[in-house]
Amino acid sequence: MLMRVHNACYAYITRLAVIAGAGIHPKHRLMNYHAFFIDNIGADDVVLDIGCGNGFLTRDLAEKAKSVTGIEINKNNIELARKEFNRDNIKYICGDACQYDFGERFDVIVLSNLLEHIEDRIAFLLKVRDLSPQTTYTGSHDKQGLADLL
Repeated sequence: MLMRVHNACYAYITRLAVIAGAGIHPKHRLMNYHAFFIDNIGADDVVLDIGCGNGFLTRDLAEKAKSVTGIEINKNNIELARKEFNRDNIKYICGDACQYDFGERFDVIVLSNLLEHIEDRIAFLLKVRDLSPQTTYTGSHDKQGLADLL
């Protein structure tokens, strides 16, 4: 019972924080959250942002990368991303990254606050590894590739 109250309060506080931050959670500004991901891509990189949410990080990645594809399962988030955080070098996809056939390879794959939402993480990470075996960043603060993690 206490955990349900905690979770409800946490969800409510998060919604209020996003409203106060004009649609963006203040953690992004306070923690300089995007810097790690941006620092680990190059100007010629083709990037896949899995679980791109509302596209805020995706847009920041696209300011540096050659191109960015963002995939998000939530239709409302993708609509917001296309409306508020779009650029010419961004392609947004509404779909399930666990099932989606990307049909291309990427230089860098960004997994930001994603793995906790994936049921079969090992299968998912193996799929991701096949999309970008050379350089995949998982959000850890080192340059270890995904192949080294599995």
